[in-house]
Amino acid sequence: MEGRPPELTWDAARCWRRLPPLPERPVGPALILLTGLAGAGKTTFAHRLAEVAPVVVISSDWERKTLIPSPHYTTKEDRRVSLASMGLVTLLLRRGYAVVCDGAHVSESIRRNWVYQAQRAGARWVVVELIALERWSDNG
Repeated sequence: MEGRPPELTWDAARCWRRLPPLPERPVGPALILLTGLAGAGKTTFAHRLAEVAPVVVISSDWERKTLIPSPHYTTKEDRRVSLASMGLVTLLLRRGYAVVCDGAHVSESIRRNWVYQAQRAGARWVVVELIALERWSDNG
């Protein structure tokens, strides 16, 4: 990945440099924002989608591990990861990539902020809520 794009914060640039190879041809800016509780399958869904479509997966778990070697999952860490993620995703959208953003995004205000950023970048967007259903068992 190229050096630090000037419009990125240090944290976002650190994640930018560690991105896997991007799809060869951007398909046009699009944001697929995954929302759901832990264990709902957001990461699995994102990576399965990337197997069949030219999308870039940005995972808050991956970003947290990239930025914070021993995370404690504090509010301060959440904010740091969120700001880095927003900067990274916005840059990818402005460069024409379709991005799957894998994070909880459970509050309406957080989702509205993501949608606003997508609109500013001229991107199409969709919010996908994933829900894990209880598994049924024959054991009663």
